[in-house]
Amino acid sequence: MNMAYQTSAQLKERARMQLEGKYGIAVAMQVLIQLAGLIGSMAVGWLIPGSTVTAYLIRLGMSYILSVFLGVFSVGTALFCLHIACGGPYGIEDLIYGFRNQFEKSLLLSMVITAFST
Repeated sequence: MNMAYQTSAQLKERARMQLEGKYGIAVAMQVLIQLAGLIGSMAVGWLIPGSTVTAYLIRLGMSYILSVFLGVFSVGTALFCLHIACGGPYGIEDLIYGFRNQFEKSLLLSMVITAFST
């Protein structure tokens, strides 16, 4: 097993070449994900006002559920990045791949990851 490893500078240059001309859609996708999270978080705060322990626990539970659903978008983000890296067709519709294909697996994986990170 005689593998030639690339330096970090070589890897960065390779990544730059693969993203050439694709920065707009990559940034737009990240903005959409962040915007969905922001709007969801604000909605949770508005829907359950108050400073009681019950309100806090309900907000915490709803925030967890929101995080789980936003985690399903990470499947689409990974697919989008894979398509760019391999030179395949890519688009903003890759973002909802986790919802359209194997939703149960994506949701379960997101639940586990969110539970551990919480």
